[in-house]
Amino acid sequence: MAGDVTRCFGNVRRLKEFDPEVLCAALRHFSEDLAKGVIHLPGKDVKADKDNMPYEAISKHLVEGEVSEELDDLLFYVCELGNEDGWENVKTEAKENGLRVDDRSDGLSYSGCVLQAWLTDWPHNKALLEKSAARTQMCKLSAYVYCPMTSDLREHYRKPDRKGLKALESRIAEHFSKKGHGKGTRLIPYDFDDEIWFMIKYPGRVKIMQVYSDGEEDVDRVIPGKFDAVVYDKVHGFLRMNTKNVAEQSLYRMAVGDLLFGESNVFRNDKRCVTLEPLKGESAGIFSCKDIAGVKEVELCEVQFTDLGAPGKTITWKWNGGRNASLDQMPLWQMENGVRVVYPLNIVPPLTDHVLKAVFKYTLRNSRGRTETLTVHAGNRLRYARDSDAAKIGEWLLLRKFLKVGFPVR
Repeated sequence: MAGDVTRCFGNVRRLKEFDPEVLCAALRHFSEDLAKGVIHLPGKDVKADKDNMPYEAISKHLVEGEVSEELDDLLFYVCELGNEDGWENVKTEAKENGLRVDDRSDGLSYSGCVLQAWLTDWPHNKALLEKSAARTQMCKLSAYVYCPMTSDLREHYRKPDRKGLKALESRIAEHFSKKGHGKGTRLIPYDFDDEIWFMIKYPGRVKIMQVYSDGEEDVDRVIPGKFDAVVYDKVHGFLRMNTKNVAEQSLYRMAVGDLLFGESNVFRNDKRCVTLEPLKGESAGIFSCKDIAGVKEVELCEVQFTDLGAPGKTITWKWNGGRNASLDQMPLWQMENGVRVVYPLNIVPPLTDHVLKAVFKYTLRNSRGRTETLTVHAGNRLRYARDSDAAKIGEWLLLRKFLKVGFPVR
């Protein structure tokens, strides 16, 4: 869930977006930070506001890098979740974990509500924001690398227990610590009927940047917060991962195999499991979605291929956006020996050698007509518009043979 998220809350302007009373109440739980940063909060009998809060001292403490990890994380998560979608994820996470959060007050911003949720029933909700942020990452733009199974071991799947999850977290934390990313790695599992997700959060390296706020020069403490996602599909038996680095792909592939099946080589690194060959030949029929429960419509708006009739050239066709004129709906014809020949069921020419890239537009059922984009490159990676769509549109890709995640014949 993956991708980079920039921590950026060290300047005064950003801090003032927090509700002063709630921020003040939260900061009282960090006595060591207050003492170290010489931060004097308003007295307990004084109402905190934007005039009496020591923003300059707080900002200086953040930028100097002496802030505790817990306060560092808290401010980051409030920034990440301080919007309507983030607040909905906080409420969802609280409900699923049996935690209490108050309804949103008209007098509080979304950031204030998120911070207030952290304060509610102290200290029971201390881990709520981290889990909510992980859930938020599950619904953002992401690309996945796919790893099929080496053989059909689905019946040997074992649900991970707390001890196993802790061992996996320690193994991943050691990896990132050796790479110089420091401490603070977290593993957050989400177990669904058809899939099990592992959201992996780890810290990046601190940077100090010059910024300009309201025409004035300021400094900002920036920490790239890293979020990776590893998902095992219980039905089809493959692993998909959202992470940029090959080293992490190898680590997750083996470590999750150990956790779920007791073997490190359960999933194979297959760079040919994503293919666009189904677009070749008489392929127009694959765009019908009547047999896919969650998908209403799929259209082809761009395709890139090589043609045996034009060796050495890469050909790209793009849909110009006209209504009822996507590439899969346009009749294909070409001149052969001076005669116009029509191929009504072909998407690409009959002499197509390899299809290298395709961009699809899709609409899910019950999505209120929202159209999203799916980009497919031949290899082992897919880019979805939304992580939450991956399972649904993935069903279409599987049934149409774009994903070759079956099991080798032995």
